Amino acid sequence: MARSVGEMTPKEFKDLMLSIFDDVLDKIVDSIIATLEELLNPDTIKFVKKSREDIREGRIRRVRIEEIDDTLK
Repeated sequence: MARSVGEMTPKEFKDLMLSIFDDVLDKIVDSIIATLEELLNPDTIKFVKKSREDIREGRIRRVRIEEIDDTLK
Protein backbone atom coordinates (compact mmCIF):
# COMPACT_ATOMS: atom_id res chain seq x y z
CA MET A 1 0.00 0.00 0.00
CA ALA A 2 1.28 3.47 -0.85
CA ARG A 3 2.56 5.53 2.04
CA SER A 4 3.44 9.16 2.28
CA VAL A 5 7.09 10.13 2.32
CA GLY A 6 6.77 11.19 5.95
CA GLU A 7 5.78 7.65 6.95
CA MET A 8 8.73 5.99 5.21
CA THR A 9 11.87 4.81 6.88
CA PRO A 10 15.11 6.33 5.60
CA LYS A 11 15.86 3.05 3.75
CA GLU A 12 12.41 3.03 2.07
CA PHE A 13 12.85 6.66 1.05
CA LYS A 14 16.34 5.94 -0.33
CA ASP A 15 14.99 2.96 -2.32
CA LEU A 16 12.17 5.12 -3.71
CA MET A 17 14.58 7.85 -4.81
CA LEU A 18 16.96 5.33 -6.39
CA SER A 19 14.13 3.71 -8.34
CA ILE A 20 12.99 7.12 -9.65
CA PHE A 21 16.53 8.11 -10.65
CA ASP A 22 17.09 4.70 -12.23
CA ASP A 23 14.01 5.13 -14.44
CA VAL A 24 15.03 8.66 -15.44
CA LEU A 25 18.61 7.65 -16.20
CA ASP A 26 17.40 4.71 -18.31
CA LYS A 27 15.33 7.09 -20.42
CA ILE A 28 18.23 9.54 -20.81
CA VAL A 29 20.59 6.75 -21.86
CA ASP A 30 18.04 5.39 -24.36
CA SER A 31 17.69 8.87 -25.85
CA ILE A 32 21.46 9.35 -26.11
CA ILE A 33 21.89 5.96 -27.78
CA ALA A 34 19.11 6.68 -30.29
CA THR A 35 20.68 10.05 -31.10
CA LEU A 36 24.12 8.50 -31.60
CA GLU A 37 22.67 5.77 -33.81
CA GLU A 38 21.04 8.40 -36.00
CA LEU A 39 24.20 10.53 -36.14
CA LEU A 40 26.29 7.51 -37.13
CA ASN A 41 23.77 6.31 -39.71
CA PRO A 42 25.56 6.15 -43.11
CA ASP A 43 22.68 7.98 -44.83
CA THR A 44 22.90 10.82 -42.31
CA ILE A 45 26.67 11.06 -42.75
CA LYS A 46 26.29 11.12 -46.55
CA PHE A 47 23.64 13.86 -46.30
CA VAL A 48 25.80 16.00 -43.99
CA LYS A 49 28.84 15.66 -46.27
CA LYS A 50 26.75 16.62 -49.32
CA SER A 51 25.28 19.61 -47.45
CA ARG A 52 28.74 20.83 -46.43
CA GLU A 53 29.93 20.59 -50.04
CA ASP A 54 26.88 22.56 -51.18
CA ILE A 55 27.56 25.27 -48.60
CA ARG A 56 31.22 25.54 -49.64
CA GLU A 57 30.36 25.75 -53.32
CA GLY A 58 27.45 28.17 -52.89
CA ARG A 59 24.78 25.76 -54.09
CA ILE A 60 22.50 26.26 -51.11
CA ARG A 61 18.84 26.85 -51.85
CA ARG A 62 15.53 25.93 -50.31
CA VAL A 63 14.69 22.30 -50.90
CA ARG A 64 11.61 20.17 -50.49
CA ILE A 65 11.53 17.07 -48.30
CA GLU A 66 11.44 14.93 -51.46
CA GLU A 67 14.76 16.41 -52.58
CA ILE A 68 16.30 15.60 -49.23
CA ASP A 69 15.05 12.02 -49.59
CA ASP A 70 16.60 11.83 -53.07
CA THR A 71 19.93 13.08 -51.69
CA LEU A 72 19.94 10.29 -49.12
CA LYS A 73 19.49 7.60 -51.79
